Amino acid sequence: VAGGSGIGKTTFLECCAEHWARQGYRVVFYHLELSHQMMVDRRMARLSGLSLREIESGAVTDKVDRTLAEMRRYSGGITYVHCPGWTASRIVANARQLHAKGLCDVAMVDYLQKVTLAYRHGQNKADALGDCAETFKIAGEQMGIAWMVGSQFNRQANQYTRKTGEFIRGSGEPHEKANLVLTLDREICDVERQDEHGHVITAVG
Repeated sequence: VAGGSGIGKTTFLECCAEHWARQGYRVVFYHLELSHQMMVDRRMARLSGLSLREIESGAVTDKVDRTLAEMRRYSGGITYVHCPGWTASRIVANARQLHAKGLCDVAMVDYLQKVTLAYRHGQNKADALGDCAETFKIAGEQMGIAWMVGSQFNRQANQYTRKTGEFIRGSGEPHEKANLVLTLDREICDVERQDEHGHVITAVG
């Protein structure tokens, strides 16, 4: 899942994880950047409609209680693994352990460019990124589960209206290794939009 900065790759992955959890799947979400608490708070904010500031205050309200009750009713679940500095091989090894325990039907990685690369002799960064993507792909095939990996676009992508996997930061290698590449983009809005409850759903810019 590729996109530029600020497009919402992480949010997209989080929403996919929540959808699969509601369907009964056990999802493991490997996040290399945001903290564990931030991931949980973001999920609570999406489901409750409360702002992150309200959630981080620690106040227990009826809305928070209802949201927690809803999350407990999921027939599946989400395991968040905060793993800054991990290599693809270490992520895969952890996923295999959780899969063996029945805790990993889907694995998600946020995001490719934050994974620590394991260079083989003579490799450049493009080759190492390709190996990283292939490590996740092979693991998915061997384990029989889906892997979804977020990825950044390079700056060159900003010059084009239609974005493709070839703009993934690092080289064209990752998109050649993936079974499917989904690119995200959105219009730049000049008017703030709110939902029926007055919550901002689209910010200006």
